[in-house]
Amino acid sequence: MSPPPADPDEVTEASPRRVRVAKPADVPERGGLAVDVGGVEIGVFRSGEGYLAIENACPHAGVPLSTGDVAECIVTCPAHGFQYDLRTGYAADYPDGFPIPRFEVIVEGEALWIEADVEDDGTLVPRALPRVAPTRDA
Repeated sequence: MSPPPADPDEVTEASPRRVRVAKPADVPERGGLAVDVGGVEIGVFRSGEGYLAIENACPHAGVPLSTGDVAECIVTCPAHGFQYDLRTGYAADYPDGFPIPRFEVIVEGEALWIEADVEDDGTLVPRALPRVAPTRDA
């Protein structure tokens, strides 16, 4: 089941827009929360480094990664056990591949926000972070 789209009342007017996606308490320990920003399903995760977000589909099987287990900064896909580094989006065992898009999670008080750009037709598009070099210490 897909998460509901962001409530228009939870979108700032500034550019880029910020979309309120959850409260910190909504994100489970050692797990994730599926949110929708502009029709893109994003998994928001809690780790020792704060809150991290990536596209919610496992590239291998399309399974929602938000239903997987999180240990430190690694999420394990519940379907086949593939692991992804939430800091980089790369597969933990194959850091030279193509990364899953990542998104910055902004924490302000009791709200988690993700930045989005607005297309000419008014559509929200979540703003992905630039790719980073893969880590080899995962």
